This record gives sequence, C-alpha cells and structure tokens, in this order.
Amino acid sequence: DEIMNYFKTFFPLKKRFLLEKYKTLFILLKSLEKDIHAGNVKNARINLGELFLELIDCKDNIDSNIFDDCLDFKNRFKGMLKQGLFREYFSDVPQLEHYLKKLITKVGSRTKEIEGFVQKFK
Repeated sequence: DEIMNYFKTFFPLKKRFLLEKYKTLFILLKSLEKDIHAGNVKNARINLGELFLELIDCKDNIDSNIFDDCLDFKNRFKGMLKQGLFREYFSDVPQLEHYLKKLITKVGSRTKEIEGFVQKFK
C-alpha cells in the first residue's frame, strides 16, 4: 500500500519538479546557443553563469551524465575564450556550437521523456 501511494502521489510530483528543472535548463542552453552564435561573449558568460546557478539547485536530481556534460561544456567554453586587442572572442565557434548542440539535444530528449511520463499521470 505504501509503495502504491509512492507511485501514485510522490513519484509524479517529483517528475513534475524535474520537468520544470529540465525545461529551465533547456531554455538557458538555447539562450547560450544564440549568444555564442552571435559572438556575444558577455551575454554568453552571463547565461553560462545562470545555467550553473540552476544546475547547483538541481544537481542531485538531474541525470549525472547531463550534469557532467554541462561541466565538460563549461570547460570547453573557458578553454575557447580568447582575449583580443579590444574584446574577448571564442577561438572555435563551430566546435563550441557542436558540443552545445549535443547537450541541448540530450536535455531536450530528457525533457520530452519526462513530459511523456507526466502526461500519463495527469
């Protein structure tokens, strides 16, 4: 009886919570993608910071592979930041975008997976 109660009440609530977290991560990643594509380093740094503020809040609840991929992306981001004479720029935008697109796809897939679950338990 206790197990059934868990799956009927708590588990769907947890999935709804996760869905909101993944949706937020997805939005932040898409915003980051636009900034990187536009070469807007300042806004990209801000969005990356916001992404990690969100990740800190949900680190123990999201897929550890996604969290690790976010850390990996952050390291690539920092590694590709270069200082020009008057401004910062990314040394290899296509490669950075490639890694970001993979991350966006992974987060998007997980979001859709959880959405499907939440729809079943409405």
